[in-house]
Amino acid sequence: MNKEELQELVEQTDDMTEILSLLVSVLKREDNETKRYALQVLGEMGAKASCALDNLFEVFHDNDAEIRYCAAQVLGQIAEKAPIVIPTLIESLQSDSEEVRYYTINALLYSGKKATEAIPDLIQLLQDENDKVRANAANALGSMEEEARSAAPALLVALKDKSSDVRYYAMHSLRDIKERKIVPSLIPLLQDGDPETRLYAVHILGKIENIPEVVPLLIPFIADENAKMRSVTANALGEMGRDALCALFFLKEQQEKEWDKEAKSTLDKSIKAIENF
Repeated sequence: MNKEELQELVEQTDDMTEILSLLVSVLKREDNETKRYALQVLGEMGAKASCALDNLFEVFHDNDAEIRYCAAQVLGQIAEKAPIVIPTLIESLQSDSEEVRYYTINALLYSGKKATEAIPDLIQLLQDENDKVRANAANALGSMEEEARSAAPALLVALKDKSSDVRYYAMHSLRDIKERKIVPSLIPLLQDGDPETRLYAVHILGKIENIPEVVPLLIPFIADENAKMRSVTANALGEMGRDALCALFFLKEQQEKEWDKEAKSTLDKSIKAIENF
């Protein structure tokens, strides 16, 4: 059965049970284009497709990565409209299969803040043996923003993870969570021996509001030997607005001698942001 034939059958059938049975059977044996269409229809059905959860979990083992991602998206759409299925998703986070854990996290990502009850389990997955699973867990926690503030301590630890992807998503999640209580934990990281960790700390601090006390700690990085650090620092200070007035002299001083195009552009924008705040 090809996509067009399936589409015609779906349009001509009124019995929802029959449609579901047809779509599920397609997931097991048809070509990728037809499977993508079947997944699309299941996603549009929302809560009505909740009885197909087990079949969607099986698709996480499909040979095609795009099909696996589509299945995760559909599960997320179903969970968003029928939060009652979220406990089932949470249970699958304990699967022995790395693929199932990884794509289940994707499903929780797609379901948005309605999946906040999964936060404790996602925090645990920051310790998963698989790099991709840990990175995805960090990413999912950030998508829940302030709701995931309880994850801040674990995400701070993840900033030192051996995987650069995990560190990257931990940084962005801490930025999105905007938990002011993590500031005392971030400050020591400004002196960390790892340049990437220092850069992450500066970046996150720039996203947290009303912390003028850290501005003097950031000023030395304006003239850092690393151009990326200079750019990130200038951007962080610019986002602090008037709180960063005391850094204005140093920003202008660096602006006059800055040779890196990206850093110079960021300096220009940050100076204007502080002066016009």
